[in-house]
Amino acid sequence: MPPDIVAARRKLVAEEGRGIFMPTPPPTAFGIPKGHSLTDWVRRRITPHAASTYESRLKLEPPLGNGRPRTYVVCTNPLHPPTAGAREWVAKQDGWAWQELATGHDAMILAPTEVALLLSAVG
Repeated sequence: MPPDIVAARRKLVAEEGRGIFMPTPPPTAFGIPKGHSLTDWVRRRITPHAASTYESRLKLEPPLGNGRPRTYVVCTNPLHPPTAGAREWVAKQDGWAWQELATGHDAMILAPTEVALLLSAVG
C-alpha cells in the first residue's frame, strides 16, 4: 500500500478508531456512487476493520493458490486506489488469469449477476 495511504489510515485508527480499528469509510470509498439505490443498505451493514490486519504480516504456505488456477478480478469503474499494489504485483506474476469488471470495488453489491457469472466461469 502506498506510504501516504498507510500514514492516513494509521492516523484514522489513532484518532477515530481508539487505536484498534479502521473507522468505516463512506460507501463511495468502495466505488458505490453517491445516491445509488443501495447506498443506505451498505452504510447500515458496513463494519469497522481491525487495524491489526494492516500491521501483521501474513505468511502463506504452500504458495499462493496452493497449486490451483489463480484469477485476479479487477473492478475498473472506478479503480480502487488502495489495491493498486496488488494489481501491480499480480500483473508481474506468471500463472495468473486477469479478469475485469466495469464496476466499483464492491462488485458483489453493484453487479451481483456479473460477479456470479465470472466466478462460475473461472470455476
